[in-house]
Amino acid sequence: MRPIAVEGLHRRFPGRPPTTALDGIDLDVAAGSLVAVLGPSGCGKTTLLRLVAGLDRPDAGTIRIGDELVEGPGHHVAPHRRGVGLVPQQGALFPHLDVAGNVAFGLHRRPRPDRARRVDDLLALVGLAGAGSRRPDQLSGGQQQRVALARALAPEPSVVLLDEPFSALDTGLRASLRAEVAQLLRDAGMTAMLVTHDQVEALTMADRVAVVRDGRVVQVGAPDELYRRPVDGWVGTFLGDAVRVPGRRTGDRTATGPLGDVELADGFAHHDGPEVMLFVRPEQLRPDEPGEDPTVPAVVVGTRFQGPDTLVELALDAGATVTARWSSTTGARLGDRVDLAVHGPVLAHRPAAPSDDD
Repeated sequence: MRPIAVEGLHRRFPGRPPTTALDGIDLDVAAGSLVAVLGPSGCGKTTLLRLVAGLDRPDAGTIRIGDELVEGPGHHVAPHRRGVGLVPQQGALFPHLDVAGNVAFGLHRRPRPDRARRVDDLLALVGLAGAGSRRPDQLSGGQQQRVALARALAPEPSVVLLDEPFSALDTGLRASLRAEVAQLLRDAGMTAMLVTHDQVEALTMADRVAVVRDGRVVQVGAPDELYRRPVDGWVGTFLGDAVRVPGRRTGDRTATGPLGDVELADGFAHHDGPEVMLFVRPEQLRPDEPGEDPTVPAVVVGTRFQGPDTLVELALDAGATVTARWSSTTGARLGDRVDLAVHGPVLAHRPAAPSDDD
């Protein structure tokens, strides 16, 4: 297991005007961990992956894999010498080779019996035992991704890089394959970097998530830490739905507003003034239960069924409209009057702060 250390990485592409893809990225990936690099399209995450893989060169900065400098001023280690396995989008299998040939592609220096054993072991590991003679066009999308993963693991790389590997799969298959791949990487003891724009993918697969915006890492942390304690409003809304309503501080850790009196959590930039913007996750707004207080009266004005959950739009008696996420078994109906309770501390940040939202 070898860690990845990226420091001060810059990459600019020529054009009119030139495009800055990376603007001084720093990122550490601990040995044996899986870090997801998450961000919107065009933020620089795929460029970062290509630089770590050695498929492109930075304009400035350094990359280390383990103790070895693989990229730096006047220094470049070729991709095939970095000990890196790459899993591209949509598998990208060689169509002229069968499954076994694809998996064995990077094993040409090994004796034939060793190659055969390694291929058999890996196909069993990814759930495709006995499929070595099949052609890529005889496989489903999920099976092709499994073969691509086996091919990447075959040379026993110290690092595996995954470039949005599930983006072309249907929803059900994507969810199941995420869990399988994450477990396979952990079982193999690999250090892995996953590039994705899918928030659910990053939060469910990774040990740590690095959120990238405009070529910079804006926050790194455990998935639950980022979701519950985003560094600003942009990160918070990028990672999930949010309800934002104005409020006013009533103490160091308390505030009041349309949702009644709430407890404030740590997070966001500190703001000395009394006026704040309250940031609440929809699942924190629930119908009250006997004995709960305080509660806020509201009426159901809209519902959006989402399978196990329903998004419920509520008009508060205080005047604001908010969206809650409830179990579909709750059976919310238009016109129902409910008393809402806010569960858990909520975040607060500066009001009218465009940089937090854009």
